[in-house]
Amino acid sequence: MQTTLRTAVAASGRALWRLRLALQRPACPMCGAIANTRTGYGRLFLECGQCGFIWSHDYPEWLAKRGMGLRGSWGGPERGGERDDYIVRLLYHHFPEKRIMLFGVGTTLVFRVLLEEGLDVLGVDVSRAVVQFRREEFGSRFIHTTDLKAVGRKFDIITACEVIEHLHRPRQWFRLLNRCLQDDGVIAGCTNLYPGSGPIEDGQKVGYMSLGGHVAYWSERSLTNAFAQIGLTALFFEIICPGSSKPDLLYQSLFPNKRLFFATRNTKVIEQLRNLQQQSPILPLDTSDYQVPAYRK
Repeated sequence: MQTTLRTAVAASGRALWRLRLALQRPACPMCGAIANTRTGYGRLFLECGQCGFIWSHDYPEWLAKRGMGLRGSWGGPERGGERDDYIVRLLYHHFPEKRIMLFGVGTTLVFRVLLEEGLDVLGVDVSRAVVQFRREEFGSRFIHTTDLKAVGRKFDIITACEVIEHLHRPRQWFRLLNRCLQDDGVIAGCTNLYPGSGPIEDGQKVGYMSLGGHVAYWSERSLTNAFAQIGLTALFFEIICPGSSKPDLLYQSLFPNKRLFFATRNTKVIEQLRNLQQQSPILPLDTSDYQVPAYRK
């Protein structure tokens, strides 16, 4: 029943999106420039000729705000989150206060792991079902995105792994995260990046933009531009799994365009990351064999 409903919603969403574009083509939500239509995976996209951002609003925002629910990740509740964990440990020593926000973290394991290690961590999610579930155990340590403005403090590290591809209004979300960020803090996360040319369909068994909930497709150029709008410098890294050298466990397929991104105005962090790029452009982040014991259970 739930699958049938989702299929019907998806079909109606795509029909309404096509009708909307037939009546009026919207400007790029990131830079306001005129966009051109693109197709792929049976979907209709818009691509900004100026900043390179690609998007489709054929999947309703209200459904996107339900997130992945209590599944939390492809592995189910209390599974996954290795990429958030890796980012936090990579950046942790840079900040004396070490205040951490896990944005869009769902019910993945990383929130519990970091909290039990004594880190000052706040979990944030767009799904009210997830927030209610988490608050039963963690109270005010886990909040809904609408409550961010009332938090009253800023964060050194904000992670957003597999999140920014779901954003219908990315400019507003980026600005919100920037308001939550310490002046020398870092926003970091993970997503697939469009190479910047060629077809949207990339030959994967499950294409990144074949998934209905993915409504924003970033390239290095468009994401760099998005962070520059809020005064941050962006840097990018490949990772091992899911990445270009080891296949994803669920799909048994390589995801060569998977990237970790880091955005900051902290010159020391920028220098360290640029040095790291020269030494290791592919970071040793292997989610199939992650080094932290808690994720191996």
